[in-house]
Amino acid sequence: PSPVPNAKCRPCRVEKGCKGPEVKKVQDKLIALKLLSLMPNSAEITNQEFGDATEKAVMDFQNSNKLNPDGIAGQKTFKALGIPCVGGGGAGGGGNGGMIWGLR
Repeated sequence: PSPVPNAKCRPCRVEKGCKGPEVKKVQDKLIALKLLSLMPNSAEITNQEFGDATEKAVMDFQNSNKLNPDGIAGQKTFKALGIPCVGGGGAGGGGNGGMIWGLR
C-alpha cells in the first residue's frame, strides 16, 4: 500500500517529517541565506526531507525575523522567506490558521 501522507504537511506549511516540493522551496531559500548548508546535510536536501538541519535553519530564520521560532514553516515564515503562498497554511511559523488544504 501507498504511504499515508503526513496531514501536517501541505502547501504553505511544512515541518519536521515532511518531504517534497514545498520542503525544497524552503530549503532553497535557507541555502541562499546561508542558514542551511549542503554539507553535511546533502541527503536531507537531495531527498527534499524536512529533517533536523532544516528544522534548525528554519528556527534560526524565524528568530532573526521576529517570528515564533517553532521550527514549523507556516504562512508567515513562507512570506518572510519570499515564497508565494497559495492556499494551505495552518499553524506554525506564525501561520495562525488559514484554509485547510484540499477542502472546499
